[in-house]
Amino acid sequence: LQYLLARESSESVKVVLSGEGADEIFGGYPWYLYDKLARPFNQLPVGVQDLVTPMLPIPRLWRLRLKKLAQVPVAMGMERFAALVSRTERDLFDRVVSEDLKRSAGSGDDNENEFRYPEDYYRWTAFEQMQYLEIKTRMHDYILHSLDRSSMAQSLEARVPFLDHELVELCAGIPPALKMRGWREKYILRRAFESVLPGEILARRKRGLMAPSGAWLKRRDLPWVDDMLSPGAVRSKGYFNAAEVTRILEAHRSGKRDCASVLMSILSVQVWDDLFVKGFRT
Repeated sequence: LQYLLARESSESVKVVLSGEGADEIFGGYPWYLYDKLARPFNQLPVGVQDLVTPMLPIPRLWRLRLKKLAQVPVAMGMERFAALVSRTERDLFDRVVSEDLKRSAGSGDDNENEFRYPEDYYRWTAFEQMQYLEIKTRMHDYILHSLDRSSMAQSLEARVPFLDHELVELCAGIPPALKMRGWREKYILRRAFESVLPGEILARRKRGLMAPSGAWLKRRDLPWVDDMLSPGAVRSKGYFNAAEVTRILEAHRSGKRDCASVLMSILSVQVWDDLFVKGFRT
């Protein structure tokens, strides 16, 4: 989606301003709210959590989030951060990845030990800790990386004014209570633009720039998707467990489980293999 947006923009301009960085420095992502809601709940005994969860007047997705966060430490480390950010359960990835790929890639269990936290990290609030992990991991490895690839592929220069180092340093000193007031994310940023933006924009809930991959993968009239995810194609490339891919594809299409994230990851690897690896083999 970002690639298509860059392509359209490049038809009329050569430089654009992007909002990347605002969610990181103001705590605008939905998982800041998830953690705020779940933190007191996760400190209850597991038996009490199991008893109370079905009675909570919240959407089913939030109940699943609570259950997922109950399985990781309350302290904000890489394990809790990953559980908050990821849309897909770790066990689903574990089942779908082939044994050969697991052996060649290693377990990845050392990530927590390899990450270096600042000396005073554990004196920060959970909100501030999450911001730090966000900036040190997802922002440069995923958010900015994706922006650069999408824009430069179209010879478009994308600039990120929210990541001006002076603004980032200023925002680092703003108390979390001003970044999230109640359940309202980016509160202080909304207040700062009250005289500039219309009220409906200021009050609008956050919406990410996401392609409708979940609905798209439920369609059964996309032969190339079925071909790429067929047992024969999956086995021939060797990255994934063919039976498990078929199972989660059917679970997603039947509405039993939202597997869009992991299915798009699988499909991307399958296409990548066809475009690049297979080309070198032939």
